[in-house]
Amino acid sequence: MTISYEARNLGILAPATALPNNIKGTLLSEAALYTFTNAETSIVVQQIKTTSCTFLLKQCSSTVPVQLYTAQHTHNWLLQALIEGDKTMTEQLQHPGTLLKNQVCFTPLLQQAYITSFQTPGNYTLVEILPAETLVNEFTALFPSIIKQAAEQTTAIDTELQQNIHAIRTARMSGNLWNYFLQARIRDILFHTCNNLTAATHKHHHIKEADIIAINKAAEIITADLAVHLTIPELARKVQLNEFKLKKYFRQLHGKSIYEFLVYQRMQKAKELLLQNKSVKEVAAIVGYRPSDLTMVFFQHFNMYPSEFRNSNK
Repeated sequence: MTISYEARNLGILAPATALPNNIKGTLLSEAALYTFTNAETSIVVQQIKTTSCTFLLKQCSSTVPVQLYTAQHTHNWLLQALIEGDKTMTEQLQHPGTLLKNQVCFTPLLQQAYITSFQTPGNYTLVEILPAETLVNEFTALFPSIIKQAAEQTTAIDTELQQNIHAIRTARMSGNLWNYFLQARIRDILFHTCNNLTAATHKHHHIKEADIIAINKAAEIITADLAVHLTIPELARKVQLNEFKLKKYFRQLHGKSIYEFLVYQRMQKAKELLLQNKSVKEVAAIVGYRPSDLTMVFFQHFNMYPSEFRNSNK
């Protein structure tokens, strides 16, 4: 069945072949593209259908609030992950509510059409997965209590979820290989989300919205300049959170300690820079290491020296 998209009070999203200039990113492999653009708003939906699910990447850049209406007639469950943006609100879910940046939810749809509101002007990136009934049944069998849990709460987009989403957004494949890769990644995302929702329920760790915003700000401060290594007290003061909450909630939301997160981000940035053929000395300066230290840490993470990695990808 065809899925249609409409920006309420603005217009229907039309099929397109290119992203608007103010939308960052690239076209997904074999995706159908739908866009709406005027002087105030650009909305993009990239849609990929497989035999077991539909994957949607929704991006919005707007100076006014926007409501995006999605009409579909096949799926009864929805996974949403907010990658960029302040927060969204989706209606027609079993548990409608606010989704903050770096949060994911997996919940039944009350109706097959639903409305997502981008309430604060800005840039948004929202990943959605609409799994087929057979896939939903598979996961509800693995996690029998997931229906109740999914209706009650969200969980964090941790490093593993980020990696799976990033892999889908950057993969360049086609045909059967792309279909197999996409379905494998989506299964990983669904399994990891269900597992995290179950763990969150057992631990009873519900974090206040203000604290989630503070933790997201802390992560942004860390990644903004990887050459800087702030102490815990310095970071706590910057986000106006006490040190205990900062350390506890950061690990809960990101699956890593603050130091582990910093090292992980440094290694990912180092790989990116090495692929741009920068020298080990240049990369080390950008990510906050001496060249010898970068070589050691890089090897610990990837079992390969930086120069080997760069040369093997030329």
